[in-house]
Amino acid sequence: MRVFRDLEIVEHLGSGVPRILEAYGRDVFEIRDSYIRIISRKAESGAESGAESGAESGAESKMAPKVISLLESTALSKAELATKLGMKKPTGYLNDLIRSYLADALIERTIPEKPNSRLQKYRLTQKGRQALDSAQNS
Repeated sequence: MRVFRDLEIVEHLGSGVPRILEAYGRDVFEIRDSYIRIISRKAESGAESGAESGAESGAESKMAPKVISLLESTALSKAELATKLGMKKPTGYLNDLIRSYLADALIERTIPEKPNSRLQKYRLTQKGRQALDSAQNS
């Protein structure tokens, strides 16, 4: 472990659990005989943890409605969406957002039989168009 510290890959050895306890308290741990569960809760409004502020910055939180509006007129791949959103490549947040929209049937794959195709694109469903219309009308 010391080699990771010497190479400056980790900040401090053995600082993880105390830092979690400091940020979240002891109630995030459920300790049983055969396992330890860590329960992650979303921060209350106004309070952000470091992980959440890094994972969901202000720009990313505004990304959700833009993705739907970009798909209104044409089908786009993840890479094309990322470019139109001003990113170099798709981020984990964009991947999660697309996965969520697929689960909610707001968007659909253009090649549903090959979900991992390099040619895969996404288009708005009728439900997605209704959601976009209601968002624009409010």
